[in-house]
Amino acid sequence: MESTHCFRKTVKSMSHNSLVSVLMPAYNAERYILAAIDSIRNQTHQNWELLILNDGSTDSTGTILKTLNDSRIKVFNETKNQGYLSSCNHLFDLAKGDFITFQDADDTCVSNRLEICLGQFEKRPELDFITSNFTRSSSDLKEQTEHISLVDFTKYAKDPSYQPIVCCATLFVRKKILELVGGYHPFFTDIGGEDYHWLFNLSRGGEGKHIDAVLYNYRQHEAQSHALNTNPLKYYFFDIQTELRASVIDNQIDLLDSDSELKKRWVLHIEANSTDLLFREASSMLNRNEPNKSIRLAFKALSNKPFSLTSWHRFAYLVYSNTMR
Repeated sequence: MESTHCFRKTVKSMSHNSLVSVLMPAYNAERYILAAIDSIRNQTHQNWELLILNDGSTDSTGTILKTLNDSRIKVFNETKNQGYLSSCNHLFDLAKGDFITFQDADDTCVSNRLEICLGQFEKRPELDFITSNFTRSSSDLKEQTEHISLVDFTKYAKDPSYQPIVCCATLFVRKKILELVGGYHPFFTDIGGEDYHWLFNLSRGGEGKHIDAVLYNYRQHEAQSHALNTNPLKYYFFDIQTELRASVIDNQIDLLDSDSELKKRWVLHIEANSTDLLFREASSMLNRNEPNKSIRLAFKALSNKPFSLTSWHRFAYLVYSNTMR
């Protein structure tokens, strides 16, 4: 790929009537999917298409989708579960809008989200993509935490150590830049983090902006794809992303050209660092508001290396963080 911001085009002033394609992969989402759909139905901007891919659900998701009566909602069905990444790539190919965004089947968003995002492109026609702030909530929406970020996508394209927290479901992109950078890379199918790698490609390919507005609610629950994923590589995806970005930025070498070797090397790294893996699992449980699991994993990690000062530091941090919640 060419250097940062190589993607330039002449953009006519667009109308607030631009068609927005909203992508919704859905797998066993019966508890939340109607709330997610209503988030789009209730938008102040009404020129949208909602593309839902029922990815081999075994619960009543398919039955619920059959009850929908809106020509703007298009449902596609897979008989066998393909996974979130493949579902998104399929929906990318089906999208007809001038702009593309996401509404995950277990999340919600504010009613003027599409209008606000389109307004940003109206003000700055040179923009290629935007992200926004978000809330992280419990499954019943009773506990909510706002995540406010200052994100510099120019820096993200140039500095591999720059790792801001972004809810990539808030990404709102011109279809033109999707056509330039492509969709998600299959390397991340059973790891996760495909959206952060995509965000890096977007940052190198075009001009992005993070807007200071809370537009999306990310719901945490026990049936999320990340929670169900048993691949230990998921705990290292930020490290893998950093290595990938550094290789592209510093050496113009894309390690995903030899992705099997990259994965093999990280698997060997995990096998040689079992204590580190346990501490990472404990941190993940902390972030998921599961303190008991977090403490148990922290004790197990400490027992692996009881005479390590680093282990004691990590253990103490996790215990302190859990007690402060």
